[in-house]
Amino acid sequence: MSEKETLEDRITAALKPLMEDVRNESFTPAYRAKINDSELVGDIVSKFFRWDPKSIIKAFLYALEDSNAATLTSQIEKLTKVKI
Repeated sequence: MSEKETLEDRITAALKPLMEDVRNESFTPAYRAKINDSELVGDIVSKFFRWDPKSIIKAFLYALEDSNAATLTSQIEKLTKVKI
């Protein structure tokens, strides 16, 4: 019996090829092997929002909220003065 593919599985499958594109097109060959998934996704988010810090922070805050990190979300909102 196979497990049903989750939304999280589909997101990961969709992002992996894009992450490899970013790895190969945005970084030097010497640095590529050192890059982790968080850095690649961060680079994708930065480019998606066209390097707009406020939009990047809001996306980060929504990600924290989705992860049930309400206290941390609130602390970062206060620190950055960006609200979601």
